Amino acid sequence: MRTFLITISILLLACSCRMSNQHDSISSDMIVDGEGSIPADIRFDRELYDFGKITQGEKVEYTYNFTNTGEVPLVIASVKASCGCTVADGWPKEPLAPGEKGSIPVTFDSANKKGHQSKSITVLTNAEPKTRVLYIEGEVVAPN
Repeated sequence: MRTFLITISILLLACSCRMSNQHDSISSDMIVDGEGSIPADIRFDRELYDFGKITQGEKVEYTYNFTNTGEVPLVIASVKASCGCTVADGWPKEPLAPGEKGSIPVTFDSANKKGHQSKSITVLTNAEPKTRVLYIEGEVVAPN
């Protein structure tokens, strides 16, 4: 009888843990309705910024603006530049409501660079597709 009670107790505990964590199995990037799931959506005003010609050593700053065009909150999980000469900082860390606008400021440092430069900034979100790639490019010329 004691073994039976222990077994029943373990089963009840396992079931209660599973039920309490059931909502955790829904991914944070989807809101589930009765008919399926709706992903967030992000639209950038521009995905490529051409800074033209600059002199080696100059820094270029540009801000990529975007809008949450989805029907659910947009979450930006991370923003990563392709190399150390490009820094993407200050993107929204809190979810953006549908229709809300945001921005991702980027700085490119042309020190020790020469010729055509093309750098990418990878944005990971809860939208579909999850990964968006932004580009900053231009020509770096040697100082006179």
